[in-house]
Amino acid sequence: GEARRAVVVAGKATLPDLALNLSYGHAALGDPILGSLVPVTQRQWGVFLQVSGDILRTAERERHRRAIVRLEALESTLAEKSDDIRRQVRQQVRAIEESRARMGLREEQIRQAEAKLALAEVKFAHDMADNFDLIEAETELHRARTDLAGAQAEHAIGIHGLRAATGRLLP
Repeated sequence: GEARRAVVVAGKATLPDLALNLSYGHAALGDPILGSLVPVTQRQWGVFLQVSGDILRTAERERHRRAIVRLEALESTLAEKSDDIRRQVRQQVRAIEESRARMGLREEQIRQAEAKLALAEVKFAHDMADNFDLIEAETELHRARTDLAGAQAEHAIGIHGLRAATGRLLP
């Protein structure tokens, strides 16, 4: 916006300051032979072109070049930031997909641990297993639930990171 406007203004300033003056004159003169009996009309035109300052506009051309360089630098910075945002968004989307996959695995682990605990309880009730098998099944279920909570936290952090990368943190 502003840098583009500065380039246009600096480009226009490279044009020389020209002043065009036009003049027209009309005079009635008396003829020396005829006297003042027959007036002779004389018309005069004048055109003047005047240039003030440095005609090559060296300083203005240098300002124009600097404005172009500044605009190119800003466009380059903008492109870098845009690429960085795209990279961050792709990274966050990948992290969200991975956390969803981990959540699915953890939920399957919970189902398997619950089945193992139910089996251990039945075996313990019929004296086919000791309390160590029961404690081991409960520990595995607890670990699977803890891992699911961690995966859910990673998922929430990934969604927050995606919103931050896209500039939509606030609802």
